[in-house]
Amino acid sequence: MDYWSKIENYLERSEGWVDIEQIIRDTNVPRWVVEQWFKKIALNTNLYEVKIVIFGGKQYRMVRLNGRRRV
Repeated sequence: MDYWSKIENYLERSEGWVDIEQIIRDTNVPRWVVEQWFKKIALNTNLYEVKIVIFGGKQYRMVRLNGRRRV
Protein backbone atom coordinates (compact mmCIF):
# COMPACT_ATOMS: atom_id res chain seq x y z
CA MET A 1 0.00 0.00 0.00
CA ASP A 2 1.41 3.37 -0.92
CA TYR A 3 1.61 6.24 1.56
CA TRP A 4 -1.11 8.39 -0.01
CA SER A 5 -3.59 5.50 0.13
CA LYS A 6 -2.66 4.94 3.77
CA ILE A 7 -3.45 8.59 4.55
CA GLU A 8 -6.75 8.49 2.66
CA ASN A 9 -7.82 5.23 4.33
CA TYR A 10 -7.04 6.75 7.73
CA LEU A 11 -9.24 9.76 6.96
CA GLU A 12 -12.09 7.53 5.77
CA ARG A 13 -12.02 5.67 9.10
CA SER A 14 -11.76 8.78 11.24
CA GLU A 15 -14.76 10.87 12.20
CA GLY A 16 -14.54 14.62 11.89
CA TRP A 17 -11.52 16.86 11.69
CA VAL A 18 -8.02 15.40 11.97
CA ASP A 19 -4.82 17.36 12.62
CA ILE A 20 -1.93 16.78 10.23
CA GLU A 21 0.31 15.93 13.20
CA GLN A 22 -2.17 13.24 14.26
CA ILE A 23 -2.03 11.69 10.77
CA ILE A 24 1.77 11.54 10.99
CA ARG A 25 1.65 9.92 14.46
CA ASP A 26 -1.12 7.40 13.78
CA THR A 27 -0.12 6.25 10.27
CA ASN A 28 3.69 6.30 10.61
CA VAL A 29 3.86 8.01 7.22
CA PRO A 30 6.91 10.29 6.91
CA ARG A 31 6.22 13.98 7.52
CA TRP A 32 7.40 15.03 4.05
CA VAL A 33 4.90 12.63 2.42
CA VAL A 34 2.00 13.95 4.53
CA GLU A 35 3.04 17.53 3.72
CA GLN A 36 3.16 16.70 0.01
CA TRP A 37 -0.24 14.97 0.16
CA PHE A 38 -1.73 17.95 2.03
CA LYS A 39 -0.47 20.46 -0.57
CA LYS A 40 -1.24 18.42 -3.70
CA ILE A 41 -4.44 16.58 -2.76
CA ALA A 42 -6.20 18.09 0.25
CA LEU A 43 -5.80 21.71 -0.84
CA ASN A 44 -6.43 21.18 -4.57
CA THR A 45 -9.37 18.78 -4.77
CA ASN A 46 -12.95 18.88 -3.57
CA LEU A 47 -12.59 15.49 -1.85
CA TYR A 48 -11.41 17.07 1.41
CA GLU A 49 -12.22 20.10 3.53
CA VAL A 50 -9.28 21.96 5.03
CA LYS A 51 -9.11 24.53 7.80
CA ILE A 52 -6.32 26.16 9.75
CA VAL A 53 -6.97 26.78 13.45
CA ILE A 54 -4.80 29.11 15.50
CA PHE A 55 -5.10 28.39 19.21
CA GLY A 56 -2.73 29.40 21.98
CA GLY A 57 -0.19 30.72 19.49
CA LYS A 58 0.02 27.39 17.65
CA GLN A 59 -1.25 26.69 14.17
CA TYR A 60 -3.13 23.45 13.49
CA ARG A 61 -3.85 22.26 9.95
CA MET A 62 -7.03 20.23 10.00
CA VAL A 63 -8.50 18.05 7.26
CA ARG A 64 -11.60 15.86 6.86
CA LEU A 65 -13.55 14.15 4.12
CA ASN A 66 -15.84 16.51 2.28
CA GLY A 67 -19.42 15.69 3.28
CA ARG A 68 -20.73 17.11 0.01
CA ARG A 69 -18.81 14.77 -2.26
CA ARG A 70 -20.56 12.18 -4.40
CA VAL A 71 -20.12 8.58 -3.37
